[in-house]
Amino acid sequence: MSGVAQPRADLVALEADVLALENEAAGLVADHLGLSADQVRSAASLFDLPGFDSLAVVAVLDGLEERFGREVPPERIVPEAFETLGSLAALFLSAGPAGPNSPEEAAT
Repeated sequence: MSGVAQPRADLVALEADVLALENEAAGLVADHLGLSADQVRSAASLFDLPGFDSLAVVAVLDGLEERFGREVPPERIVPEAFETLGSLAALFLSAGPAGPNSPEEAAT
């Protein structure tokens, strides 16, 4: 029976990771665009936000990579990955740890 509890714990941890990524992304987008995080969260698409363009994508990508110590492979950087906060979270959850210059590696 203990094997049943582990997947549930993994699911809870995954949900917490998604929420953390979405919150961090909302904050980065809001800061970059001069909006509130609530305005970002309520947008149907991030591309509907005024000023969310390729420069904003790069700023958000860089900020999330630095914050979470993950590196997104260039081939995964596609417009669909930046459509919503959920798609951004999925992108980063599937990305691998960053290289030797990542914050995690630098701390060790």
